[in-house]
Amino acid sequence: MASTYGNDLRLEEIGDGEQSGSWGATTNTNLELIAEALSFGTEAITTNANTHTTTIADGATDPGRSLYLKYTGTLDSTCTITIAPNSISKTWYIENGTGGSQSIIISQGSGANVTIPTGQTKIVYSDGAGSGAAMAEIGTLGVTNLNVSGDITVGDDLTVTDDAAIGGALTVTGVLTGTSLDISGNVDIDGTTNLDAVDIDGAVQIDATVNVGVDDTGYDVKFFGDTASAYMQWDASADDLILGGAAGIVVPDGKLTLGSTAVTSTGAELNILDGVTSTATELNQLDAITRGSILYGNASGATARLAAGGAGTVLTSDGTDLSFAAAASSSTGFFLNALQKNIAARTGGIDIVVDALLDQSGIANSDEAGYVSGSLTLSTAETTHPDPVLTSNTAPSPYVASAQYGNSASAYRAWLNNSGSYFDNYNSTTQWIQLDIGSAKVATSYRLAPSFTGTYNTTNHTFSGSNSADGSSSTTLATGSTASSSYRTFSNSTAFRYYRINATGNGGFGTGQVWQNNAVKTTKNYPFNIETVSYATGSVKTSVTVGVYATTTGSETLNTTLKALVSRDGGSNYTTSSTLSLKTTTPDGKKYFQADDVDISGIASGTNLKLKIVVTNNTCTALHGWVLDWS
Repeated sequence: MASTYGNDLRLEEIGDGEQSGSWGATTNTNLELIAEALSFGTEAITTNANTHTTTIADGATDPGRSLYLKYTGTLDSTCTITIAPNSISKTWYIENGTGGSQSIIISQGSGANVTIPTGQTKIVYSDGAGSGAAMAEIGTLGVTNLNVSGDITVGDDLTVTDDAAIGGALTVTGVLTGTSLDISGNVDIDGTTNLDAVDIDGAVQIDATVNVGVDDTGYDVKFFGDTASAYMQWDASADDLILGGAAGIVVPDGKLTLGSTAVTSTGAELNILDGVTSTATELNQLDAITRGSILYGNASGATARLAAGGAGTVLTSDGTDLSFAAAASSSTGFFLNALQKNIAARTGGIDIVVDALLDQSGIANSDEAGYVSGSLTLSTAETTHPDPVLTSNTAPSPYVASAQYGNSASAYRAWLNNSGSYFDNYNSTTQWIQLDIGSAKVATSYRLAPSFTGTYNTTNHTFSGSNSADGSSSTTLATGSTASSSYRTFSNSTAFRYYRINATGNGGFGTGQVWQNNAVKTTKNYPFNIETVSYATGSVKTSVTVGVYATTTGSETLNTTLKALVSRDGGSNYTTSSTLSLKTTTPDGKKYFQADDVDISGIASGTNLKLKIVVTNNTCTALHGWVLDWS
C-alpha cells in the first residue's frame, strides 16, 4: 500500500508493510516537518502581483507550513493569497510584511477570507472544507493579563470590564464606550467632544472661542457668587444678561460705551445723581431734547425741558425758576466792548479800521502804532489812520511820490498831512498822482480833502493799485466823486506797491485839481495784540470767563492763531495759554468764542484785571468785541 499525505500538515503516512528498512528516515522527516509547523517562515510575493498561491508541499519542507508566516515583496495593489490544498485545517500567525502600503487577502476556497492591512499581523485559521473552504480570524481573545509595550490599535469597539492601565498612547478610531472614565493626567482631544453633562471640580483653562448654542437657538448660562442668591445669568429666552441678588458690575472709568457713544463721565461725576428719584416720564425728557433746550427742575420739582430762547436772549433766574430773557446791560465784572477791527486777509500785515461811532472806552493801548493811546476817544474815523508824512518826494524811506504833471509844489506835498499844504496839478482833467510805499502791502482805505475851507472840492477820481511803477496792470479798488471831503474804505486782499489816484474830472479850483491824500495806509506784520484797560476787582480773583467776538475764515486754529490771555497785575504778567472754544455763530457769520472758568491762580497776583487778544495770522478777518467776566 502506497504512502498518503491527507493530513493537515501534509506529512507522509507510510502504507502497511511499506518502506521496510527505510521507514526510520521517513519518520525522522515527519518529525522535522512537525517542528516546522511550530516555526517561523517567510514567503516572497512576486512584485506587484494581484494574486499569489501558497501550496504546502507533501512530506517536504515548506514556509507555508510554519505557524508564523510572513509575506514579503512589494505591491502596488491588494493581493489575494490562496493557501492550498483547500483540505487543510490549520492555524497561522500571518504578517503582512510587504512594501507599497497594500493589504493582503488570505483565502482558501470560495468561502470567507481575511484581510490583513500592511504592517499588521493576524491570527487566522482555515476550515479545510474543500472548494468552499473559508478563512477566519480569531474572535474573542480571553486572557488573564495582557501586557503590550507598543501601540494598541482597535478598529471596532473596545470593551474594558475592569481596570486598564495604559503606559503609552491609546489610539481609538472607533467608539470608546465606558460607564466611567477616571483620568489622573492630561487629556488631549483634537476633534469635537460631545458630552451630555459636565461637572468640573477644578480650574478650567480655555484657549479659544467658546460658543453656547447656535444662532437663533441659545441656552441659559449662570455664574454664582460667594454670597447666597448672588449670580449673573444670560437668560436665553429673554435675550437678557441678568444680575441677581448682591451681584454688581464694575466698569473702569472711560471703558463704558452705549451703542457707539463712549460714556466719559467718572464714577464720582455720575454719583451726583445719587439720591435723585426720577420717573420714566422725567427720564424720557432726554429723548425729546432739542437743539438749544435744557433740562431743569420745574415748580413741581419734576424734570422738565426748557426750550431755547430767542436770538440775543440769556438764561436768567428770579431766585426760584429759570427762563430766557433779553440780555441786561453790563454789570460789575462784565464788559462788552464794541470795538470793530477789520483785518485784511493776507500774509504779512494786518489792516485795521476803527469806527468812531462805536464805544472805545474799554481799549487802553495796542501794538499797532497810531491806533490807540491811553483811554481811546475818537472824534472822526480819519484820525485813526497812520498816514505816511513825507518831507520830500523820496523821504522818508521807503516812500517815493510822483505825479503825471506838476509845478513847483512837488507831489510829496499831497502827503504832508496838513490842510494848508497841497499838491496842485496843471489844468488837465485826466491825470494821476502816485505813492510808492517801498514794498507790496494791502490797502483798504484812503482819504482826499481840499487844501482850503471853501468852495473847492476834491475831484472825481478812481483809486487803483499796481505792482508796476508805470501803473500798468493796475487794479481799480475804488471810485470817488466830487466832495468837500472824501474818506472811503473798500474790500481788498491783494498787496500792491504802487497806489494811484487817477483824476477823471475838474474839482473846481480854477487852474486845476487840489488833492490831499493822507489815506494810503499800511500796517505792521503779525502778530497783532490788543489790550483792554485795567479793571479794579477789589479782591484777588482766581478764575474769570473771557470771550472774543470775531469774524474768521474757518481755517483758524483756536488758542494758536487767535488767543485770549488774562493778567491780574494790570498787564505786567499774562497767562501763557488760551482755552477758547466756539460757543455760537450768528446768522451773518460772526463767531463768539468763550473760555469758561479760566484758572488765573498761577500768574502774578493783583486786583487789576486786563484782557489781551492776540491774532497771529490772517485767518481772523475781523474783531468785533470782547467779554471779561468775574465773580
